Amino acid sequence: MEALDYENGKGLACAESVTMSESIDINLKWRDNSYAFSILLSAPLSELRVLIEGLTNVPSKNQKLIGLTKKIGLKLDDDATLESQQLAVKNGIIKISLIGTPDAEIAKFESKTMTETVHVFNDFSHGYSPATKEWKQLQEFSQKTSINFINEPRAGKKLLVLDLD
Repeated sequence: MEALDYENGKGLACAESVTMSESIDINLKWRDNSYAFSILLSAPLSELRVLIEGLTNVPSKNQKLIGLTKKIGLKLDDDATLESQQLAVKNGIIKISLIGTPDAEIAKFESKTMTETVHVFNDFSHGYSPATKEWKQLQEFSQKTSINFINEPRAGKKLLVLDLD
């Protein structure tokens, strides 16, 4: 567990050394990591997000903070102070779970998917004659396939066709 003093920007041996009247202790969980730190109640939420970004490399815009406020789904104002938000303080501590992905991981994933090319065979662009191997395979597949109707087709109504390959 990592302990930080937000006020002085230094690591602390324990979080209790910060006075509770001016600051609040926060326990943050993200993935398999836990972080303990204190932050001034007069600080805006945006500063908390920047502090969390420094610990986790998850950008402020990608952060979803669970358990920060008493009300579920409350729209948080990044410019408002922490004390003006309806904080979920329990025993002098706020327990927050962070959901978010660092930009480096997103970029790595995007570059991986961009370099992998998937070849899609468009069977509409190829003409098959009854003498081809593909035509014979299609005939065999069609003969083995059974269609189970939930409801019988209705006369005069449009038919929904599903492509099963």
